[in-house]
Amino acid sequence: MNLNIIENFRNDLRHHLIPLHYQTVINYQENSVFSMEALLNWSKIKEYDVSLEALISEVETNETLCLELDRYVATTALHEFNSICTEYPYSGSISINICPRSLETLDFVDFLKDLIQSLNKMQFSRLIIEITERNEWLHPALILENIKRLRKMGVQVAVDDFITGYSNFGTLLNEDVRIVKLDKSLTARLLTDKMVRKFFSSFYALSQQLGKEVIVEGVEKIEQALILRSEGYALLQGYYFSRPMKKELMVRYLKGLESV
Repeated sequence: MNLNIIENFRNDLRHHLIPLHYQTVINYQENSVFSMEALLNWSKIKEYDVSLEALISEVETNETLCLELDRYVATTALHEFNSICTEYPYSGSISINICPRSLETLDFVDFLKDLIQSLNKMQFSRLIIEITERNEWLHPALILENIKRLRKMGVQVAVDDFITGYSNFGTLLNEDVRIVKLDKSLTARLLTDKMVRKFFSSFYALSQQLGKEVIVEGVEKIEQALILRSEGYALLQGYYFSRPMKKELMVRYLKGLESV
């Protein structure tokens, strides 16, 4: 990847020039907001022939940079979440994506603990840590140890983009992983691929037996939402429900649900 992209990203990160937007996860059975996911909104990515996902995957291989990124996202997201909850009595959760490299360090969980305790509206159980597996875990034992520490604190743990990258059923069998997010690439094939439809049907039953909550990403059409609800899935995320939005728009969005 072009080094100029990495350096520009690093510079904007250090100068707090990368805002966060938030996308809801809807409980489609109850028409309520289960959680909101914090997402980077780096506008300069449009200047390069690369996706933000590819950039983040590259960042995850750089221990120093991914630690900077995760600390920035966690600090910004939790402070803005605290602000949202001050303006509106929202009772759901906030989720942030964390690079596996951050959970291979000894102090990142302590950093999160101190950050949460510094916020008056924040409870440990309202934070969801989404762990990506786009790249192979270098020190899985240490990551699993820190996941266990997070769970003991009350933080919820999710595995993101399940069925892609290095995500596998071993993660699904980890008792400390409470939430599984099915990747949007699966949802995109739901209406056209019979095997994918069968997968969704079977996976819901398996997740129930294992005591997992499942979030389905990439829901862009009502037909997808209706099929998923008929199969038992309640927690859906995608453009059909909402696009990522600024903190101020999220408050308006939550208030607007009251009149629905």
